[in-house]
Amino acid sequence: MGSLNAFINNWKRGETVTLNLRLSKRLILGDHENEGRAAIQVGPLVLALDTSLNPGLTNVNRAELSPDALQNLSLAPGDQRSETPRFSLPGKINGESKTLMLTPFACAGQDHKSHFTVWIFQPGRALSSDSLSSLFGDAKPSYSRQGNLEGDITDGDFDTLRVTYDATYAQEDWYSLNRPTPILISRILFAHGKTFHDGGWFDASAGKPRIQVQTEINGPWQTVATLDNYPAATATDSKSLQPGQKFEVKFSPVKAFAIRIIGKPATGDSPTQSFSSCSELQAFAR
Repeated sequence: MGSLNAFINNWKRGETVTLNLRLSKRLILGDHENEGRAAIQVGPLVLALDTSLNPGLTNVNRAELSPDALQNLSLAPGDQRSETPRFSLPGKINGESKTLMLTPFACAGQDHKSHFTVWIFQPGRALSSDSLSSLFGDAKPSYSRQGNLEGDITDGDFDTLRVTYDATYAQEDWYSLNRPTPILISRILFAHGKTFHDGGWFDASAGKPRIQVQTEINGPWQTVATLDNYPAATATDSKSLQPGQKFEVKFSPVKAFAIRIIGKPATGDSPTQSFSSCSELQAFAR
């Protein structure tokens, strides 16, 4: 303390002080729902992979770390328009070797449009492009209600989910994907999200969930198919639906700007509210 006081007392105008702090790097292996993924911490900062910082990356589940990522983690030059720190490390995007750009979690998603994640796939574990070949994989999602679980329904990951729970009762719920240009499709895959005690599925007692398309931008919704293989669930009975359970339907080819699944949400044991869930919504050509 004495030497520090002496230094401060002798500090002259115009002099600068530079502090060099060693920030330890740590690789945190995920478990449970994050099995096969890892998070990176630098000093007190938990880093995140943000699609806005990685050209060509539209889905965070298509990226993975390289085996020596932690050893090659380094501070990267930042955007001159921003003081947000960035870190670079080797990895892969869509199976190709790339430099991944990471930013502190608190700084991720600043444009309110990008996708980001703290948990990045470990080497060899990223979802392949084959498993993400939905023709609406890059479409913009929208929902009848915001909900309190906001998973991505286009990421090819059947363990993530979206719900419409907002503690209110609704007669209909829907999940839609919208493209700026039409594309020819003839098969839709819908994956159930998760069943909860107070809802999370579609009540099929008044009709099975329907698949609808828009053939014009903001045009009318047209029903092209019904999920006839969806169980005969009721408002209070999910008929043992399993997390991520898949349902497919085929129909005559149609060029669509948008697709959606629509149905009546279930109430479970709480009749004053209702909600549904969705893990994935995908579209394919036959």
